[in-house]
Amino acid sequence: MRKIIATLAFGAGLTMASHAQAGLIFDVDARANASLNSPLPTTVFLSAGQFLDIAVDPDDLWNAGDLPRWSNAGGLATVPTGGLPVGGLFATGTDDSGQPAGTLIGADIFGLLTQDGFTAPYGALVGKIDSTYFNIGTSFTGPAPATGGLYLMYWDTTFTDNTDGIRVHVAVPEPATLALLGLALAGLGLARRPKSR
Repeated sequence: MRKIIATLAFGAGLTMASHAQAGLIFDVDARANASLNSPLPTTVFLSAGQFLDIAVDPDDLWNAGDLPRWSNAGGLATVPTGGLPVGGLFATGTDDSGQPAGTLIGADIFGLLTQDGFTAPYGALVGKIDSTYFNIGTSFTGPAPATGGLYLMYWDTTFTDNTDGIRVHVAVPEPATLALLGLALAGLGLARRPKSR
């Protein structure tokens, strides 16, 4: 009987924890949600230090205008100062750029951008909570840097020629989620405990 109860507790705990962490999805537009235009307000409210998990598919692309200004949420590629693009982002032939495979579509032609005392690569996905900015890129996992509503934005100055957008997955495990996970682990421990004789 103890094994049955433990197994049920474990399964219920994992199921409830996975639902609580399913998260929300937001579409961030490179033009409409540019940092100097109108960052996207989300429905996520955080307390400083609260765990936050944000992810973007690295193949999801947006741009700051004409080639070679395409990037993923990590921003434009790095190149040596005054040099030709090295590395960079090349079209796959099936990506959002519509360019033939092998075409250079993204290169660091602007360097880094500083706004409101915060610096990030052009074209990066940046978050803001209260007045605190943080670089998300294609993924961010860790404590919220401030208390307030979460805003998401395309880091850029001139946004009128930007196109496309990316899909952002945001998960904020509630404190109850951690308790449910604890319940699941306790159930597993109970199931493994030897019977007393």
